[in-house]
Formats: sequence, C-alpha cells, structure tokens
Amino acid sequence: MAKPRILRARRAIVLCAAGLALFVLGCAGSATGDSNNRENARAYHQSVLRQLEQAWQSRDLTTMQRLLSISRAGADAEQSRRYAGFEQLLAGSEIELDGFERRGFFVVRDPKVKARDADMSFTEAERFTLVLRPTIEHNGRILAHGRDGVASRLVFVVEFNDLLENGSRTTTNLPQRLTFKRDFELSNEHPLEIPLPKIETPAPTVMVRRLRFHGYVLPAAFEWDGNQLSLPRLELQPLEITMFPKGFRAIRKQPLRVLRIVSGNAEERRGHLVVASWFVDRDGTAKQKDAALGILIELLRSGSALLDPTVRTCLQMIAGDQAPVRQDRDSWLRWWSLRGNR
Repeated sequence: MAKPRILRARRAIVLCAAGLALFVLGCAGSATGDSNNRENARAYHQSVLRQLEQAWQSRDLTTMQRLLSISRAGADAEQSRRYAGFEQLLAGSEIELDGFERRGFFVVRDPKVKARDADMSFTEAERFTLVLRPTIEHNGRILAHGRDGVASRLVFVVEFNDLLENGSRTTTNLPQRLTFKRDFELSNEHPLEIPLPKIETPAPTVMVRRLRFHGYVLPAAFEWDGNQLSLPRLELQPLEITMFPKGFRAIRKQPLRVLRIVSGNAEERRGHLVVASWFVDRDGTAKQKDAALGILIELLRSGSALLDPTVRTCLQMIAGDQAPVRQDRDSWLRWWSLRGNR
C-alpha cells in the first residue's frame, strides 16, 4: 500500500533541527553504555514528543510533519512506540482531510418541491442524514467496538436559532449521541448513510429559523484500505440552512414592496414584517435598506405597543452596526432624526 501523501512528504523535508539531531546521533553512537548520553537522548526525544502532543491538540499538521521527520536515533522503546502512534494520527488526519468525497450532514428535500435554492420552508426538509462517502480510490471500515469493548459513537448537536413574529429570539441546542450497533463498510459506491432524528415543524410564531448541525464520529477502531489506523475523532462538515414559513419566496422576491404593503396593517401581519425585513437586510441594496428603515421608523412612531418590539427588532436587523447603542423607541427616533432623515 502506498503511504498517505502527508507521510511520503514527511521524508522529503529538510531537517530544520539538523544540529539537534546530529547531537543526538553523537550521544547515542559514541558512548555505548554511557548513562549520561542515554539520558540526554531520552530528554531530547521527550521534548520532541511534547511538541508533537501540543501540535496534535491544535491540529497543526505541518508542525507534526516537521517533528516526525527528525532522526529518532537514541529514542527508547516507549518513545519509538509514541512516535509510531503520532505517525498513525497524522495519516488518519490526512484521511479526514482528503479521503472523503462527502463527510458531514446533509438535508434530503421533499421531491415534490421543485425549488432547490439555499433557503427552505419548514415543510421542505423531508429528513436530515449523516453521509460518509470515501473518494473512489479508497475503502474503509468503522468497527462497532474497539479495545475493551469501547463502542464507536456519533456525537452531534442541532442548534436552533429562531426569530419570532413578536421580535424575540430563542436559541436551543439539542445534543445527540448515537452508538454504532454493528461494523460499517465505507466505499464510494456504498457510503455510510445514517438518518438523523426528525426535526419537528416549529410553532407558527417562528418566522426565521437558522438550523445548524455539527459534530464528529468517535471510531473505537478504524480501518482504511485494509490497514488499521488510529483515528480517534473524525470531524464532520457542518450543515447550516435557513428556513421560513411556507410562501416565503413571494416575499423574498420583492421584500421592500411587501414591507410597504403590510405596513398599512402591520399589527395583523407582524410575521410578514419580520420576513420581509430579514430579506431586505440580506439581499437589499443600500438604497433599499434606507427605504425600509424609513418605513419601519414611521411604524415605530405611530404604531402600538404590541407592534413596538417587532419593529425595533426589524430596525436592528437592517441597521446592523449603525444601530444606536440603546434601542428603545425614543433612541431609535432620535437616531433617525440625527441621520438627517425626515
């Protein structure tokens, strides 16, 4: 089996620590039985291994590659074993980076919905799934159990960031742990696909939902192209989508026009106000955003206490960093006046 690219490249690196490496060679070779020289060599390798541990913790693969290229002359059996372990970790990291065509969370859409853009309604997401598909030249296997009966697991979090029609925001994190009950073969033709728990449709008061899946697989034992490798944690590519109530695309098409129309009956159509403002903020030009701010300021000036929180949230969305520090009604009106708008 050809060595992973990152390990082949390791052998070609010029030793930036050549002086230290030669020192170790000299200590180990010139004084057989000399305990001081052996102790110097051991201390040197302990220092390198500590640096490797730090590099692994921060996933600094370039530094790991450099450190593993240093001569290991004088290393004792335990240090040699640790070096070999870091080589396996490095090989596993390259697999994580380059070995998969798909490695993360995906949404399976309702096939009856023709639209395939990035935005979705709450009813379009038929299900969510984890997919691990190796590139065509590789095959792998995640074993259900490793040493001492430790089980492989999928650990992930579903984050819900909701914007409600009354202008309030809520954030909910839903941690999930799934244990592998059997071994899973991985190939390009037969990828691993794990359906995730169904996400319930939110309450009708939710107007915008930012949904995010992120997590990792903890393989208890992992094989790649017929070789067992150390891959303690396989990071998964996150999935982030934005969801809206059904019919949002009509608002998205002309959000400023919708904002003008619903401002005449805003208390009854606060949801439209929120969704239209959201799309003006994301997609609108500077001129359109300024026009939307004017509409919202007039609503704030003449609207009811029921409408006030919704309007102030919409103003904050569109104004962004330019919003006043205090965001009560009077502060917004003063801010608008100071901008020279009437």
